Amino acid sequence: MNSAQQFKEKYEIQKDTLKDIITGALKTTLNDVLEKKSKSNSGEDHHYYSQNWVKQFALGIQEHYEQKKIVSFFNQRNTKDSPIKFKEFLFDIAVAEIENVEGSSFISKPIWQIESEFRQLLSATIDDFQKLISGCAPYKMMVGPLNTKNDSLKYREITQVPASHISEDLYFLFITHPEKWKIHKEILWKLYKWKGEDWDYLERGEVNIK
Repeated sequence: MNSAQQFKEKYEIQKDTLKDIITGALKTTLNDVLEKKSKSNSGEDHHYYSQNWVKQFALGIQEHYEQKKIVSFFNQRNTKDSPIKFKEFLFDIAVAEIENVEGSSFISKPIWQIESEFRQLLSATIDDFQKLISGCAPYKMMVGPLNTKNDSLKYREITQVPASHISEDLYFLFITHPEKWKIHKEILWKLYKWKGEDWDYLERGEVNIK
């Protein structure tokens, strides 16, 4: 087994654990944001919801590893809390090992690279999906809106071609669109994994905030 394979196995997250992380991040997000709904601008609410989801999911993966040298990065992270200072970052979420040199920190080995796009535009999904092709993390994920009528079939179909250019473990997570995140209403998610020719269904879950 080469070093790349050893590194990948070291940071593999089992399906049941990944399910817990996804569900836990959604619960935390919904409990936090639904009480702060502006009611004046639904578009701003949706953006606020999705950005908080990105934060909670990133921190959930980081906490799973329980290692000081594993850090999650996301564009909304306060630079005061981040060991690495940046204004923009290529991925919506990056989870990585960090190292120190001359009093500064840097990403030494990426573990997860994740893109999240809830706009219901296939072109927007492709725009973000191509970023995953450019990354080198052993684990990658795209997050998009769930269409319960057909399990977001169009999204899975249109991403087959770009997905074929990714050799690393690749997941597609679909979540109920933020416009439907409401108290007393079920929020669903479904997880698929790329198997070389098509997306295979892996797991599902739901969250209901009362």
